[in-house]
Amino acid sequence: MGALTWRQGGIYKSEEKFFTYVVAGNPQSLSGHNNLGYVCIDQGRLDEARAQYELSLKINPNAPVALTKSG
Repeated sequence: MGALTWRQGGIYKSEEKFFTYVVAGNPQSLSGHNNLGYVCIDQGRLDEARAQYELSLKINPNAPVALTKSG
């Protein structure tokens, strides 16, 4: 059990790792893509952020979280 906990804990080392894990497991996660976009913005990776935001909008173009930075 300890080994599994240790392995799973790596997912939480950073926001980027966590949200990358979320969208890998659930490509339709609007909040996962949106939050990964925030991480990219914070790191100055604007093209990657834009791609994540566009994926959010494709999932649900009317979701408030996809239209604003409120996620």
